[in-house]
Amino acid sequence: MVKELDIASEQPLLVNDVISCTGADTCRLGICLAKGAARAVRNHLLKSNLPPDEAGALKINISGCSNSCAQHVWSDPGFSGRVARNDRMFPAYSVYAKTEGPGELAQSVGSVSARDLPVFVEELLAAYLDHKEEYVTFGEYIRAAGKVRIAEILARYAEIPSFEEGKNYYYDWGSDQVFSVSERGKTECSAGLFDMIDIDGNILESSRKALQEATDRDQINDILYDMAHSASRMLLITRGGRNLVLLLKVTNSLTNSL
Repeated sequence: MVKELDIASEQPLLVNDVISCTGADTCRLGICLAKGAARAVRNHLLKSNLPPDEAGALKINISGCSNSCAQHVWSDPGFSGRVARNDRMFPAYSVYAKTEGPGELAQSVGSVSARDLPVFVEELLAAYLDHKEEYVTFGEYIRAAGKVRIAEILARYAEIPSFEEGKNYYYDWGSDQVFSVSERGKTECSAGLFDMIDIDGNILESSRKALQEATDRDQINDILYDMAHSASRMLLITRGGRNLVLLLKVTNSLTNSL
């Protein structure tokens, strides 16, 4: 009867129990496509050589932003969508684990690109299963040694290819468009957008320092453009995509005339 309802009861519990919120598919606060990420994690675990049934009562919860709609701060491990940047923006996830105790909320211990999320989950589970005889639960493993292991795994995925070398890193799971926040609608609050604002704040700070040392006029114009662009985006990121795109076009026109 269960199979007649098209429920994948033959799959490992861990794989069937990967939970996500709706993410940026429909949520105006969403940053990443959490449903697509959850699907990618499930598919990757099914294709891996890991024995997921041996992981025990372990839950993987994925939220599309820092709001805990998928309850990533209660799961272990948990993930929340964020914006990351090298030369351009790309989708990423903050990694959460209960490093203090079973009664504590999970804490952020680093971040990983959305594209590397499935392989990161596989490596983390493999590390735990290697020590399954020493630690009854995943939580015990994390509190004893897992935090260090997470940092080691994340370090391997800290750098991602350039857009020319690995375009998939700049597309979110389930999207055929390059990752962008310009199409986000007007939001009720900015809780899910702090990462984007912080990125532009960091760009402004580094641009100010570069401006003090710049002497070439073309270089100065380029720096001023970056500052105007970032400041505009910081101010309007929570006001919706249409306003943001319009202002960036105006900014581009003004700075090109300098």
